[in-house]
Amino acid sequence: MRHVWLSAGIIIEKVKLTIVNCELIGQSSHFSIYTLQFNFFNDPISTRSLRSGFDSLKLPSLPFRIDFRQTTVTVVTFSELCEKVDSRLKASVTSQNQQWASRQLADYDARLPGTMFAEGVVLDVAQGYELQSAVAQWRCGRGERVIGYKVGCTSPTIRAQLGINHCVSGRLYDSEQHSSGAVLSRERFANLAIEGEIAVELSREPNEKEFSEVEIPACVARVFPVIELHNHVMRGERPSAGELIANNAIHAGVVAGSGVRLTDICGANDNYDSGALDSSALSIFADDRLLDECAGPTLIQTINSSLKWLTKSVRDRGERLSAGQIILTGSIPSLIPIAEDCGIRVDAPPFGSVEVKFITCPSS
Repeated sequence: MRHVWLSAGIIIEKVKLTIVNCELIGQSSHFSIYTLQFNFFNDPISTRSLRSGFDSLKLPSLPFRIDFRQTTVTVVTFSELCEKVDSRLKASVTSQNQQWASRQLADYDARLPGTMFAEGVVLDVAQGYELQSAVAQWRCGRGERVIGYKVGCTSPTIRAQLGINHCVSGRLYDSEQHSSGAVLSRERFANLAIEGEIAVELSREPNEKEFSEVEIPACVARVFPVIELHNHVMRGERPSAGELIANNAIHAGVVAGSGVRLTDICGANDNYDSGALDSSALSIFADDRLLDECAGPTLIQTINSSLKWLTKSVRDRGERLSAGQIILTGSIPSLIPIAEDCGIRVDAPPFGSVEVKFITCPSS
């Protein structure tokens, strides 16, 4: 009996699989039969594997018997091998994703988000979004509703804090919306942290041609300041975009101000008050003590760049932005931990203000 040890990842329609062993188990004058052993992307070995294709394995187009977990199939040609592995892999990945999604939601509800990542699970960006979508299906199935998206990791400050070098997105749920003046228990969250940022309400799906660096896009109906709430927990051995995304970009709710309508800023004829936008600013206070701030064109630029990125990102995943959705456009100041009871206020002229009080009490 002869063994050929392989370490090669294969990609079939964006689904990752690792061949860890190829064993010749029989031969005749007409064909050879091999047993191929596979690991999925959730197994630690796959994170160390090469990202290559079937062709690099130089496998002969002869019959193979594939031991696929507890499933055995027999194929005759190389193309049939690809097809049968693909169908079983998709079914197995779907089942695994649903199991993970159920666990992710249970952990989230228990205020222990992402415990699976402490056990060596490593996901890439695409896998992170797939798991986030699966969790969304569970949440919608129990009566929650997705009302928009958040864009995260938009600034160098936040990227440095989280160890991520590109934007990410998460979903907003109707069950996690709070009005300005809310009083929230810190015990509702896991390692609570907040961001002060600008959010928008869409009047329609954005159009790429309307983005600029000096004006608010015409697809925006309302602009308002928010205090985004986070479960600031990352359990993996090192920072991972896949973990961050799978944990819904660590989003745990939002406190929103009333804001201003776009027509209040530019009028019915889209004539911008350039002075008002030029003087836009955002300041974050804890019990009237300034924590962080930003000012100038960066706020308007972030609204445009985040909407532009998000529009393309959700389309690439088969989704679309639409009228009435709320979009958190990302924080320019840092992610701020909330370790004690306090009142947080965000002032964002000319878009208004928002405040929340955090207290210590048993969460319901």
